[in-house]
Order: sequence, then structure tokens, then C-alpha cells
Amino acid sequence: MKNIRTLLFMFITTLCITSVHAANIDTVEVADTKNINLQLSQDITLGDTVEGEMKVLKDINITFASKDFNDASKVILTLNEDLKTGNNYSLLSIFGADGNIDFTTTDSLEDVEIMNEIVPTEQGIVKVIVKDTRTLEVVFFEALTEDEFEFKLLSELTVDAMTYNSAENKLQLSIAETFEKNFNYMIIVLSLKDIMGTEIVLDDDLYNFETSDTLEGVQEEELSIDALLSDDDLLNAEETTEEIENLEEVALNAAASPQTGTETGIVLLFTTLLTGFIFLRKKFQK
Repeated sequence: MKNIRTLLFMFITTLCITSVHAANIDTVEVADTKNINLQLSQDITLGDTVEGEMKVLKDINITFASKDFNDASKVILTLNEDLKTGNNYSLLSIFGADGNIDFTTTDSLEDVEIMNEIVPTEQGIVKVIVKDTRTLEVVFFEALTEDEFEFKLLSELTVDAMTYNSAENKLQLSIAETFEKNFNYMIIVLSLKDIMGTEIVLDDDLYNFETSDTLEGVQEEELSIDALLSDDDLLNAEETTEEIENLEEVALNAAASPQTGTETGIVLLFTTLLTGFIFLRKKFQK
């Protein structure tokens, strides 16, 4: 609960800070299997050499999550696609457990333990065990009391280059891997400087886009949380209309009262976790 309160505070602070700025990425267009074009708002002008860092993440679907019968501190995750060797991943707990971990797979994908670089002093993820290409065991600091869980696993793609087209005011990201058809992806802006070397404060740090059968697609400027949560989670979701100053109370009430908006709480909590994820990434870089 302490972690949730902290993340909610960071989320509210981020909203308050960024809401007065107009700088934004208006659209995300998939140009081909290795390139995406970001249409920048008119108040952004970059230099010939782009200064900044962005992450491109792929949403890996988790088909099943269950607590280990013999170890209450362990959750077993079954994935719908293979893990890759030498790849960066981020695992976020949405509900049922509390904790997150960034990890990199090794040359082996069988019975490999990967410790969390951020050692938890209370409930959190201690390590992940890669049992095979589609099975992860997540070990927590303490025994878990819940029996149902929701996690998000994000795979990081390697950004090879960032190229600015001043005539069209577009920023092109080129990746080492290839985009796959009909998948959800996310762009996280960790830093971006303008032509004068000043850090640009964007309205949003998260941009979601989805590839189609032809690997062409455009996504609205705001992150689509619906695209990243399962249909079951959003089946009866209710839109929250509370003011920003009441955001923490709404989230805590939703988590505590399943009859009054559990799905809304899940969406809000996932948004908060992602905001905290970006906050920690930026803080770690400084």
C-alpha cells in the first residue's frame, strides 16, 4: 500500500507539472518493419543531431499467472511467445502482488535466476527465474495472500538511430529488431532536447501504437491503457470523473471495494505504475 501511495503521488505531481505545456508528439506512424515516424507539435524544433533517449517496448501477453502450490512467495507466469536471449524486459505487478523488476536474459533460457538490482526491503520482487522460453517464476520478498494476479511484461527493442526531418518536423526512430504485425507497442520518452539544448517537457511521456496486417498504423497522442489490459479486466470498467485532488482516495477505494469499481482501479493503478516506471528510469539516468 505504501508503494501505491508513493506512485500515486508521483502520478499526480506529473499531471500537475506537465499539464501547462503544449509540447507533444501528435501522432505515431509505423513507416515499415524497422522505422516509426513521430510527428512533433509545432513548438518543438530539434537539432540536426538528436539529443535524447527513447525506449520502444513491446507488450508480451501473459496467458496464465498462478501461485506456486509449494511456495506462497512465488508466482508462475506462462507467456504466449518465446523470450529472447540477451534482451531487456520490464515486469510490472498490476494487482494481486506488489513489485516490479527490470531484467536482462542471458545466453541460456533454462533455469536461470536473475536477481533484482533494486533489492526490496519489504514486499517486492526479489528475483525472476527463467524456467524455459515461455515460463517465468517470480519470487517475492514475502508470501503472497492473494490467489489471482495480473502482470505486464514489456520487451525492450533496441533503438539504433533517431533522425530528425526538419521540413516535416518529424522524428524517425529506427530499431534493430523488426516490428511484428498486429502487436501493441509503447514509446517511452526518457529525455529529449531541442535545438538549443534545452530539455523538452512533453504533455505525455507514454505513447502507445499498434501495428496492423500491413505494418502501418497511427495512434492518438495519449496512451491507450485499454490496449494494454486484457478484455476481462475492462469488461465492466467505469470511467472515473473525480477531480485530481481526490485521485488517491478513488484508487484506494476501488482497490478495497470490488463492487464499486475494481476495473477502474486496475486501469488507474496500471497508469500509475507506468508513470512510476518512467520516473525511476529518468531518476536512474541522472
